[in-house]
Amino acid sequence: MNRIGLLAVFVLHTAAAAATPPAVKAAGCTQAAVAVGGHRTLALVVGVGMFKSPEVHALAGPTNDVDNMVELLRRRYQVPKENLCVLKDAEATVAAFKATFDKALVERAQAGDVAIVYFSGHGSQTTDLNRDEEDGLDETWLLHDSRLGTVTDLVDDDVEAMLAKLYAKTKNVTVILDSCNSGSATRGLYTPRSEQPVGKPAGSALSAALGSTKPPMKTTLSMPGLVVLSAASDGTVALETGGRGIFTDALLQVLGQSPRDPLLYSQAARQVMPIVSARSYQLPSFQGDLTREVFGDTSIPRPLSWEVKTAGATLKLEGPPVPGMGINAELRIYDPNLKRGDFNDPELALGVATITKFVGLRADARFALKTGKRAPKNGDLAVLARPGDQSLVLNVRLRPAAEPGGLTKAVDVALRKAITTDAEASKVITLTDGKDPDFEVATAADGSLLLIGPERLVRNREPVANAAALPTHLWHHARQKALKLLVAEPGTTFNADDLSVELVPVADQNDCGKKHRPAWVAPATNQPQIVPLCVVYNVKATLSDKAKQSVLVGGVMLSTDGSTTGFPIDGSKRKLKPGESTIFSERFQGNRPIDVVDMVRVFGTLETNPMPWYLLTVDTATRDAKKGTPEAAGGLYQAVSRYLVPGQRGSPLVGVNSTDESPWIAATLGHRTEVNPRFEETKGAGAPASKEYTINDFDVRGYLPDDAESAVYKVLKLESDLMKRTIPYKQHNGWDDTKKTDDDNLKTGIDCSRAIWFAFTRSNLPYNKTNKFLATADMVDVKSPMADEFDRCDSSPALQVGDVLVYRDQGQGDGHVVMVIDPGKRIAWGSHGWDGTSKAGQPQQRGVQYQLIKYTTDWERWDRKNMLQVACWRYRKFTEEATSLRAVPGVTALGDNPCDNTHCN
Repeated sequence: MNRIGLLAVFVLHTAAAAATPPAVKAAGCTQAAVAVGGHRTLALVVGVGMFKSPEVHALAGPTNDVDNMVELLRRRYQVPKENLCVLKDAEATVAAFKATFDKALVERAQAGDVAIVYFSGHGSQTTDLNRDEEDGLDETWLLHDSRLGTVTDLVDDDVEAMLAKLYAKTKNVTVILDSCNSGSATRGLYTPRSEQPVGKPAGSALSAALGSTKPPMKTTLSMPGLVVLSAASDGTVALETGGRGIFTDALLQVLGQSPRDPLLYSQAARQVMPIVSARSYQLPSFQGDLTREVFGDTSIPRPLSWEVKTAGATLKLEGPPVPGMGINAELRIYDPNLKRGDFNDPELALGVATITKFVGLRADARFALKTGKRAPKNGDLAVLARPGDQSLVLNVRLRPAAEPGGLTKAVDVALRKAITTDAEASKVITLTDGKDPDFEVATAADGSLLLIGPERLVRNREPVANAAALPTHLWHHARQKALKLLVAEPGTTFNADDLSVELVPVADQNDCGKKHRPAWVAPATNQPQIVPLCVVYNVKATLSDKAKQSVLVGGVMLSTDGSTTGFPIDGSKRKLKPGESTIFSERFQGNRPIDVVDMVRVFGTLETNPMPWYLLTVDTATRDAKKGTPEAAGGLYQAVSRYLVPGQRGSPLVGVNSTDESPWIAATLGHRTEVNPRFEETKGAGAPASKEYTINDFDVRGYLPDDAESAVYKVLKLESDLMKRTIPYKQHNGWDDTKKTDDDNLKTGIDCSRAIWFAFTRSNLPYNKTNKFLATADMVDVKSPMADEFDRCDSSPALQVGDVLVYRDQGQGDGHVVMVIDPGKRIAWGSHGWDGTSKAGQPQQRGVQYQLIKYTTDWERWDRKNMLQVACWRYRKFTEEATSLRAVPGVTALGDNPCDNTHCN
């Protein structure tokens, strides 16, 4: 799967000002702004997929994204063309962008105007020279001429200054970024919209999936009221597929609605998350004043929709690019004169149209008329209710034998047959030889089969003898994709946020749960719930006291290992009145997989249309067995049940009551299990501000590969075993291999550089040609003996588990060295951190420990300002194992039962 594109260039904060400002396009950029409905909306929409620099790879999606965003703004939000300024590709140079920003937005804006800035393209990171970023990195945008000659990226500090000028004119500013590293900037499955500069840590697949919570561009703090919608948190990728940005498509789907009350950014954030999650692993970020109405929306009634051009036995439909359109997509047909909110009320629809032929912006559809409704006619609106069959399909690649971790010919043939003959999987799995699959099947070192997700982590592991289980795993992953794409239809009966969901830990935890229970904290707004390993919890649903109607509630728990649980499992009806909450009895536990975002969705339906949600997580045969029973009689159940199986959408018969559905609502919460969810900062007398903190009781199992014979496993395991001993810190030359045992030497103490040497040599891995000990001064030069077994990683775009970082203070002549454990969370292994004890007011340092960086939040310094990183070394064997998947964090390192009490004592 094509991942982050790499660019071996440092991005410098050097201005590339043109001698004279470039001319600004007239259309939509310089004309007098036009008011619609008593207010004015100004928009600058920019997409860059083509670049002058041959070192920046092209993107297919940005210009399409721009066209689609313009359609949304014009059709749904009625922004007049005079107010829409568009820059695409060659038009969007750095200088042209700056000049156009001033002309189209700053100079035209007035108090009370709505201002929108949209950017689709590459994002990146560079060294933060003014040190106003907590991670030591500035985020950047790549314009058409970036990185050619003296022209650089557009840095977020520059963007912030530009926004400040606009903010001085109007406080109603929204910035939308479909680019990588955009959580604070202000894209790969799929092509990544990222160009990483040299030597800066973007994070491993494990840590990058965790995202960032820092404010975007610092502007949501300095400019109250500003809203920033970002495709990806810092250090993570934004993705595109099929020539469209995944984040932009999700926005089109959500912002294209016309709910009863104006959509708020907070409501949009909650709806966008499952749609993006269904198609990729990226983590969108919504920050700023999310209580505001999207684009200042006040009274615009129509959603982004298609139109009936020719009514008849077959409906002829036309419209703009709307995500989800395709064969067997279901659309509801509405009278165009309905009021706001009526267009997402299934009870008011004339019936359901199911697309049978789809070409570009035109489609043919069969139609099922609802009882008592008039027949469709020309000019009626067609609103997407459920996406086409392609939305349910997973593209799966079987890794060829010629590649590391490839399947043998026999296994490949057997898997292809198993998938294509499986009654369930064959309907939703497409085998592909392309480089951008949703999932990939590979072979581990022990011959077992690995199912690898898009974030490059192992989702499932099966012995070859149990290869028949893989089609079932894949079917479950496809089912999850479909369930995430279910978009609620609240109509005029509900508001989008009438229903909310949270996770609550149970009182009766086992010993493991009790140990980690104190680490449970409520999540920040729009952030996933962190579930400590082994803590048992329930799902709690709450109906707003402002809701108009009582609802029946149920839901689904979607785990990234494919486990899918519908609840209440017993099919009982759980009713909520306005203002009430309920805690479902089903108990879930923080368990594998680790550090990937799972999801829980809770749904609410009217009492007159009960929905057995648990049936949606079982196979077709089980669901079909319920046909004709009272619990499966509801129109919503029948429609959703058909939606889950390609080729069964809609009803081909006129007058079938199963097309009758009523309004319903949904709430979604992301959550992820962490082995080490929180670290207590050791405080008290003598606690230094400039030391790194020792992490007590650190559990390294979440980072261990499944292959116990791999070099990564051996080193990490030995380090973990040493941590269970009390080994003092001692900087000395008294280590004697010839006269003392390791135990004797360790009792005396160990320092940082010898600890690294010890980890490799005592794991029976070569450290250099003679396995001699090297002090930090011996690790700096590129010709150091370290080069015998290590490669330099100073220019690597991302730190990895096992990287050895060398620090030196040239003034004092001393140094430090650590091994990276978690690049994203800034956790290292070595020595020399504050452990909570003191002697004569000085910190007592441990010789072997895990450390949490506290002095700075990057990897460039250690302990003090002048202790700077001078070298990065990557063990060659680790690199080889990463290529063959032997070094990928596994699913078995935590044991068959990681929450057994024996693991916690």
